[in-house]
Amino acid sequence: MLGFINVYKPRGMTSSNVVVKIRKKFHIDKIGHMGTLDPLASGVLPIAVGKATRMFDYFLDKYKSYVAEFEFGYETDTLDIEGVKTEEGSKIPSLDELQDVLHGFVGKYNQIPPKYSAKSVNGIKAYKLARDGVNVELKPKEIEIKCLKLLSYNDGKVRLEVECSSGTYIRALGRDIAYTLNTLATMTNLERVQSGMFCTQNAVRLEELLDSDDCEKYLFSIPSVFGKIPQIQLSDEAVFKIRNGIAILNEYNIEKYCFVINNNELICVAENVDGKLKMKTYLAE
Repeated sequence: MLGFINVYKPRGMTSSNVVVKIRKKFHIDKIGHMGTLDPLASGVLPIAVGKATRMFDYFLDKYKSYVAEFEFGYETDTLDIEGVKTEEGSKIPSLDELQDVLHGFVGKYNQIPPKYSAKSVNGIKAYKLARDGVNVELKPKEIEIKCLKLLSYNDGKVRLEVECSSGTYIRALGRDIAYTLNTLATMTNLERVQSGMFCTQNAVRLEELLDSDDCEKYLFSIPSVFGKIPQIQLSDEAVFKIRNGIAILNEYNIEKYCFVINNNELICVAENVDGKLKMKTYLAE
């Protein structure tokens, strides 16, 4: 089995648990998720099956879209409602004040990850250090907010639509918006609605997938997911060379990568190196 399943992860479950459930149900050896969702979050969780797990680095569209909810006036240690409240009593901003600052977050800025995050500090996950009471300073990382839209605001509770680069912490975005308003905020809900070509409209809910006896009907082929990567048909002779590490002349105007197809079978991803095509990632089953 080879390809991707776009699973809609329910709230209250880790991304790893989703993978474990699918692996056990369908007896899949090679399987992994692309882009972790916190247990609090629901939404789109692309699952790679078989050699599709080798395609992580080829995801060209690193932007993801979320619908996030925050409540102003208090903060927790995790920056979401699953954490311990650390401070409260801050002001509740007006709608005009909120609208005035939102546009300032569109574009690139250096974001400090939450201390409860999977960032590594000297080889140790930041959240493990935080649980042990170790105070660490995480380095800011440049992220990009492509779109930030106010969906609703009432009684200090805000709902935002966010399109952002990979590596953005939505919890931290809420924190930073609140700090700009001289107040505090905590994330109360998060839904990922899109990740590349995967969206809520083409996702299968986890419970529906697990009730099925055939997960292959939910598979997206690798070329369909990476539509921007061109495909080339090669002869048996050319494929033999590619498979054995022999470069062939790039007669197909391939700029960087291409899928190599032979007799309707996906063979590999090839890379243009100095005008020749060499195998980079083997995909044939």
